[in-house]
Amino acid sequence: MKKFVHLQGQSFELDPVCGMKVDPQAPPFQVEFRGKKYYFCSKACKHIFERMPEKYLKSDQDAQL
Repeated sequence: MKKFVHLQGQSFELDPVCGMKVDPQAPPFQVEFRGKKYYFCSKACKHIFERMPEKYLKSDQDAQL
């Protein structure tokens, strides 16, 4: 899964839990994990990530291979 999307002059991060586009300039929710910021569309996605971050990081790393 791509984590960064650029559309019509505006950049977005993708929520690692649900894949929804999030504006990194005004994210509703964010978490720093292992020195990197992750952005979330909702409190629920943020909490899901916080409980099992490796699950979402692993799927992200697999997509980059």
